[in-house]
Parts: sequence; structure tokens; C-alpha cells
Amino acid sequence: MKLDQYQRTVLANQYRILEKLDPDGGWDQKREVIESGYEGEYDLGDSETLSAEEGNEVGDILTVFRVLKYSYRDLSTDEKDGIDPADVRFAGFDANDRKECKYLGYTRFLWKTGRFTESRDDDHDGGNSHMEMLGSYRRMVAAYRRCVVQGKLTRADVLAIIDARSVGRLGEPNQRP
Repeated sequence: MKLDQYQRTVLANQYRILEKLDPDGGWDQKREVIESGYEGEYDLGDSETLSAEEGNEVGDILTVFRVLKYSYRDLSTDEKDGIDPADVRFAGFDANDRKECKYLGYTRFLWKTGRFTESRDDDHDGGNSHMEMLGSYRRMVAAYRRCVVQGKLTRADVLAIIDARSVGRLGEPNQRP
């Protein structure tokens, strides 16, 4: 992105204000990048917006976890055997990954507005997974779509979706014994 000298000065001054308000926020480094004109280091632009398609993807992911949660809850004790309850909980998105950070922000917005609140877990850092999850979630959504979904999943469906989270050595989904 190209910024002229005036734009860089205005933005650098905004970062100076933020430095005073949040001394530990890393604003001094951002200000230096802007003041020095290190264009390759600019963290600006449309990459911070969330498209409707990306928003729909977040909704699809949260829907999978909604259905997993309630389907797991409705399984008998015997059917739950061998399924880790943590595997049916939404782990969040990685706040350190640019794309996932946008997804995390939108997820938090949805929670704040009362949507998909069943996927919220106050024990896991506000939805920050601390690791990239999007690839796993995309595989889970694809597996979910392959299952016969009529409001509730069978044990086999739950296991298929959970297993889609990780991929084996040769790109094949992990298989349970």
C-alpha cells in the first residue's frame, strides 16, 4: 500500500496517541514503520475486513459445533464411550493468524449479540485457540455436510466429523479402530 508523506504523518500521530493510551500495545513499532516508510511492513488495508463469504464460513463452523454439542449431549452413555467431550467443543480461532483473527473477532461479535452462544467457553481465553484451526474446521464442515443431518447426528456422524479435524500422514482422514 502506498501512503504519501501527509498520510504517514497523520497515521504516525495516531500511533503516538495510542502509545500513550496503551504503552505495551506495540504502537511504537507501528509508528516507526509508518514514519520510516517501510511499505513492506505496513499492516494496513482491506485485509482487516470480513467478507460476507467469510462471515458465512464462520457461521457454518459454529453451526457444526452447535449440532455436535447437542448431538453428543443426546447420545447414551455407551455411545459417548470413546468420544472426548473436548472434541465436540469449539476451540476458537488463532488470534495470531491474520485471517483467523478476523474470524475470532466476528465470532466474539456474534457471541456479544447473542448468537451461537452455546459455542462460547469462558475457560478458553475468549475464543483464542492459540493455534491455527481453520483447516481443521473446514474439513469438519465438509464431513458435516456429508452426514445425513436431520437436526441430530448419530454417534458415527459425530465421530466422522471429529476425525475430519485432523488428517493422517498421506492426507487421508484418521480412522478409528
